[in-house]
Amino acid sequence: MMTKNFKYINLGPRDNIENIECFKAIKYGINNKEISNIALTGPYGSGKSSILKTFISENKKINFLNISLASFNESDQNDSNLSNLLQESILKQIFYQVQSKKIPFSRFEMIDNKSSKSFIIDVFLFSLWIISFIILFKPELVISEINTFFTSAFLNKNITKYFFNISFFGLSFFFLYKLYFLIYSKIKFIRIKFLDAELELNNMDDTSVLSRNSNELLYLFEATDYEVVIIEDLDRFNNIDVFTKLRELNEMINNSANIERNINFIYALRDDLFNRFDDRLKFFDLIIPVVPIVNSTNSANQINSIIEKYDIELANSFINKISSYIGDMRLIKNIMNEFNIYSKNLDSDLNKEKLFSVITYKNKFPKDFSSSLKGEGLIYNAFDRKERLSREEIKSINKRIELKNSKLNKVKDESLANIKELRILCGNLILSKNNGNRINFNNTNKQNSEYVLNQFQENAVFKQFLESDHIYSYSRTGRNISSKTKINTKDVLDKINYYERKEIIELKLKEKQEALKKEISVLKADKKYIADCSFVEFYNQFSSSEFFDEDKINKYNDLLKFLLINGYIKENTYENYISYLDSSNMTIKDNKFIMKVLSGQSLDFNYKLTKVDKIVEKLNSDLFPKKEILNYDLLNYLIKNKSINDSYNNYFDLILKQLGDGSEVSINFIEGFISYSKENILRIFINKLAQTWGNYWYYIIKESNYTSEEINDHLVWTVKYVEMNDIINLNKDNVLKKYFEKQSDIINITVENSIMDKTKEIMNKLKIKFDYIDLNLTKENDNNKIELFKYIYKNNFYKINIPMITKIIKNITHEESITAEIKTKNYTTIIEYKLKALNKYLESNINKYIENVFLKLENNKDESPIILITLLNNEDLKLENKKKILDLSSNKIINLDEVEYREIFDCLLKSNMVESNWLNILVYYKNIGKELNNIIVNFINNNYQTLTKLDLKYKKLNDLLGAGEVKLFIRKLFEKNNISINAVQKITKNINWSYEELTFEKIDGEKLKLLIEENVLILSPANYSQIKSVINLNDLHILLLEYNEKEFLNNILDYSFEQEDIIKILNSSDLNLETKKKFINTIDFNILLNIKNLNSDNLEQILNLLNDLVLKIKILTENVLDLSFDEITKMLRTIGEDYSALTFLRKRPALNNSNYNAGLLSILEERGYISSYYKRKERFDVINRYK
Repeated sequence: MMTKNFKYINLGPRDNIENIECFKAIKYGINNKEISNIALTGPYGSGKSSILKTFISENKKINFLNISLASFNESDQNDSNLSNLLQESILKQIFYQVQSKKIPFSRFEMIDNKSSKSFIIDVFLFSLWIISFIILFKPELVISEINTFFTSAFLNKNITKYFFNISFFGLSFFFLYKLYFLIYSKIKFIRIKFLDAELELNNMDDTSVLSRNSNELLYLFEATDYEVVIIEDLDRFNNIDVFTKLRELNEMINNSANIERNINFIYALRDDLFNRFDDRLKFFDLIIPVVPIVNSTNSANQINSIIEKYDIELANSFINKISSYIGDMRLIKNIMNEFNIYSKNLDSDLNKEKLFSVITYKNKFPKDFSSSLKGEGLIYNAFDRKERLSREEIKSINKRIELKNSKLNKVKDESLANIKELRILCGNLILSKNNGNRINFNNTNKQNSEYVLNQFQENAVFKQFLESDHIYSYSRTGRNISSKTKINTKDVLDKINYYERKEIIELKLKEKQEALKKEISVLKADKKYIADCSFVEFYNQFSSSEFFDEDKINKYNDLLKFLLINGYIKENTYENYISYLDSSNMTIKDNKFIMKVLSGQSLDFNYKLTKVDKIVEKLNSDLFPKKEILNYDLLNYLIKNKSINDSYNNYFDLILKQLGDGSEVSINFIEGFISYSKENILRIFINKLAQTWGNYWYYIIKESNYTSEEINDHLVWTVKYVEMNDIINLNKDNVLKKYFEKQSDIINITVENSIMDKTKEIMNKLKIKFDYIDLNLTKENDNNKIELFKYIYKNNFYKINIPMITKIIKNITHEESITAEIKTKNYTTIIEYKLKALNKYLESNINKYIENVFLKLENNKDESPIILITLLNNEDLKLENKKKILDLSSNKIINLDEVEYREIFDCLLKSNMVESNWLNILVYYKNIGKELNNIIVNFINNNYQTLTKLDLKYKKLNDLLGAGEVKLFIRKLFEKNNISINAVQKITKNINWSYEELTFEKIDGEKLKLLIEENVLILSPANYSQIKSVINLNDLHILLLEYNEKEFLNNILDYSFEQEDIIKILNSSDLNLETKKKFINTIDFNILLNIKNLNSDNLEQILNLLNDLVLKIKILTENVLDLSFDEITKMLRTIGEDYSALTFLRKRPALNNSNYNAGLLSILEERGYISSYYKRKERFDVINRYK
């Protein structure tokens, strides 16, 4: 805003420039008779005109003739025509500056502005001449009037006659002079024809304009006293030919004998007019450079001086940037003038810097600015390109959203539950090719390479299938195999669309679906950002060439780029400035919207509208039910103003009615408008939407792929803005009720959004039962939260489940330490803390409580005996649930005699609810007919620790069954496959007898191992052989040796040993070294030599244990090929003596000449362990390897 009176700045040249050197140079050129053509050169706006004007004002004794071609319009003339037109313009300016009376004989016609007095004299003289003519030559026509006149006037007739004679001849001479002058100076073409002869006088020729009129120009300079001709703006036309003609003219004038003074031509030119330096030197006798007063580097100082002078509100930082594009003083002046005019009438909402930017662009490029008013030009094109790029990017995002939505929709339609079912489907397709029952990957008949259908779902098998090009399907019945069908793997995968369905099945996990929904939500946010982002934000993501026509932009010296990419001209506001300057009612974009709607074409929903009230006036009501009318700004305006205009309210209803069709277009618009709207608008919109779109919530839950956060937003809006009757109508298929019940954060949501009363009403109307309420009540809690939680609790608006019951107990009791009690004695805690409302609710739903809470608490084992009895005696409690309670509880029944019902009797042992002792077990054993069933075995397995504390010789047991029966019971127990190994271990420690014979086939290896460890079995060749012969008793014969080492050491030759037995004995950690050494040196050495695949550790053991050196060498020789170099080195050093020398590089050891050494050296050389060896008479010389 201008705070001081702004004085408009004259755009013309100044006459007070201080440039002494330029003035000296010009004066020198004028005074020097050898200089006739002077060039004053400098860039546009450098002050050339101001210098000349100042020079003229300071040198008034010099007569100047000024010629300016600033107003000359070259239009589309060719070079030749342009030159003539320029010369003609120069000629006219020369002559029209001279008064016609100074050059009366000039042929150039100039209209004189005669005064009324001069006009009266001319009329009087002409009338006098006419009268004189009549009196002299036709006196009879006027004789009577003349006589009368003279008689009355008393004049002498002779005097009168002489007067008219003189008048006639004098005036005749005067008129003939005028006629001669007219013929001489004005007539340019005369054709005279007499008889057959013809004379043509024509002063027109084909030479240039200046040449044709050279005589006129010479005459002018002869008749006037002009000394200096100043020519400006001739450089605008880049026409060198004109300079040639002007130089010729100057030479002609100065060479004329009739003109005694020197005439100087001074040209104001820009520096770059001539491409070649010699052209400039050829045309001019003196070239005077002008240093520009203002350029782009210092223009900021000039602008800031004006700003400071008039207190203009423009930031220095802004001026410093934009001034780089303003390099001319006249441009600065005009920009400031226009800015002053518009600022005084400027709407206070409009930004001054943006207005200054628009005016700058308008002044520098008026043609393109004018185009922008019509929706054309570079500004419009740049914004249009941004919109196109934005639409393309949004289209790309929409495709990605569509793809992700498609995946989520396919999840709903996918019938298979998991990847294994998909693999089975693959297998079924393969086998269906020939009704086969086997799948093979390599076309062999080996059973270990074929797979049945169930195996096909295993990871390793299916991976093999995916890596195979082909597979084979066939049937196997015993050894009979049907013909094989070769099947292409890819065909199978493509047939069932394996990879896509695999991805869809993996999405069945709720977490993955939610992650995908969040990806969609992010994409929607990206789409909104792109739709809403400014040109500047969008420009930063793309290259300059995508926004601008570079060829045209370069012409504009990057000013437009600067204004656009720095936001000084914005797409959503620049039309406001243009409209302001243009003062039209609607913007171009507004009008475009109307035309699109009328022609049935849709624009983006976020298409920016400015004068919405004017737009609505031009639209009929029949357009509002159409999709083309959908626009955020339009609907926002209608909602804001519907209360003051019935038509607007009607239009609003029509739009909402069409949005209620649930179409894709409508849903996209709804989603976008919700993001666009402020709360006061959103309230009205959601309220109306709920009335017009009955499937609003059905779509959200069943069809949309909204994230949890997005659905919660809709929940809040529904509760907050929608009437209760409409909410009930929206609850189709209980979709709203079910979602409401899953909102664990409902109290926080309700209180934070101030919708508590409405939420209570919905709970009652929809009969809500919350799955969980995530709120910890403390004294610091908001009272509203406490109130709402208690309202839910007292009115039973919750489901009976562990989290909900736990939350109620904690929040109502306010006991921090109650957590353990809730988990271990849940029902007891409820009763003890007198939670009457809760207890009453649970009693009326006792089976639901037991099933959903009591039995699902894994540690709920400490219920008091009273509570257990209470529950077992509850008539409404199912027998099945009573049994489950017994299975869970840790409190036990002391005596089985106290149990009245047989069904509970079995259950007590199964659930371990009876005290564990041998008496209770044998009571049960006796009562079921002395059958050892799984219930007893499982009970013993679960309680062997306490059972073993009681002696099996306890008198009461013998009295119950008899001593022999107890021993038989224990034997049956040992032979039970499902008796645990721990139980067997404990029981064997509690008996003092042994069994002379046991059937090994009925006793598994672990139990037999315990019997050995507890010395139940004695080592003997028979026992050793029997255990060794049973396949499933692996290594127990070795264990028998270990537990009877002394007997084994004394009778080694009584037992047979295979290669595997030798290795196991060597690896035994229980047999001592002396036993192993005696064992190795006792057995047949051929067995040792024939051991295959002996590992390095066992080989080292044998070499250490053996006493015989030759045998050591032979065993090593047999195993060298299976050893690494490091292992060979280790073995040689283990043998020691001379053989260690073989392990050192670059050595030459010697070994005695023997067959066993020859065999060793030969195999070492073959392995490359040694380089070579040579046989001598009594030794072998060995050359070790070098590396």
